Amino acid sequence: MACTAKQHDEKLVIIGAGPTGASLAKISQKLFNVTLIDPREAMVIKPAGVRAVCSEEYMQASLVPLENICPKGKFIRGEAKSIDTATNSVLLADGQKVPFDYLAVATGGISMSPCEASGSSISDMIHSWTDTMNKIKACKECVIVGGGPVGVELAGEIAHWQQSAKVTIVHSGEHLCNNSTPLTLPMKKIEKITKQLKERGVDILTGDRVEGDEEGPITMERLGTHKNLTGQRTLTLKSGKKISCDLLLWCTGFKPNGDVVASSLGMEGKVDEKGQVKVNKYLQVEGMTNVFSLGDCNNVPETKMMMTSMSNKGAEFLKTKGQADIVLANMDALRRGKPLTEYIGNKHMSLKMMLQVGDTGIVWGLLPDAAIGAKGGDCMTVALHGEFGSKIKKPPTIPKRTLIKV
Repeated sequence: MACTAKQHDEKLVIIGAGPTGASLAKISQKLFNVTLIDPREAMVIKPAGVRAVCSEEYMQASLVPLENICPKGKFIRGEAKSIDTATNSVLLADGQKVPFDYLAVATGGISMSPCEASGSSISDMIHSWTDTMNKIKACKECVIVGGGPVGVELAGEIAHWQQSAKVTIVHSGEHLCNNSTPLTLPMKKIEKITKQLKERGVDILTGDRVEGDEEGPITMERLGTHKNLTGQRTLTLKSGKKISCDLLLWCTGFKPNGDVVASSLGMEGKVDEKGQVKVNKYLQVEGMTNVFSLGDCNNVPETKMMMTSMSNKGAEFLKTKGQADIVLANMDALRRGKPLTEYIGNKHMSLKMMLQVGDTGIVWGLLPDAAIGAKGGDCMTVALHGEFGSKIKKPPTIPKRTLIKV
């Protein structure tokens, strides 16, 4: 697609069209000739995944078609296999070479949870969520392994959408959400979400972990693509305690996706032992000038969140720029021979975290807890569709439930 009069001739290629890559593509189109590459047909709104596996009305709403995200540039639906630094080009699985002047790797990662949509087509992703939703609807005793943000939010959703089910969280930490490092959720907020879950009938077992069942250890192979096990079973915990369930949902672990860098000649040593792309303080891949990495796939030592990796243009109250803003500013600075800007990180943000628990939740930062409705009302589906030029009807609100006095 031809550049507009305001665009420059430089080619910016972005690998990865999740919210981070798509955000960079959107804000870069006035300065660069943008090509966005991703094997998926749609961008997944990850905060909505916990609701998409509980309500079919949220499945389509949680997916933003990618064909219109880069209207002044080009979207290629394909898999980037490697980067050729000698010729400044990206090699796709179909053999196509895409040349670049600047490259941004925003390949994200895989959350080890049933809320992660599998497949590359919209129909495949909806099918994966539907499979999990049907298991949740059929269950009577659900055990969620992992009490981090995903496990907490999923437990809250199931407690509202499947109110007849007994829900138990098993978490290895001393308290919920203790793994959101380096940001550490204040204890008052942890106590509040713990109370909110218990009011919704959720049992919480902390300082313990699931080790196995009658068939042996719980392994990734047994959990499969959708990270769950169905069928009546008795789980054995590390403490020796035994609990029964007919649905186990695994919600712990995250695998950064730095594969395209790791498999590229001339980029040896650019990925760490965790699979994260190594970057400097300007978000350039270490030892490189025109190649950047942003979002969940890089090794910036911060709590990974969508609002810190996307552009924060229009949300200046956050008091810091997102990684997409910094990458664009630094590519433009390189083009113009100007000094680069350091990425400060989310430790300086005025709004640090929002956790929904069913129809309530907590906000850590500038806003009061009542502002959780901005996220939990529709899991940000309407706002993010609007952000990327798509309009949807607001999906239904979460069902109410009677609270238990705790």
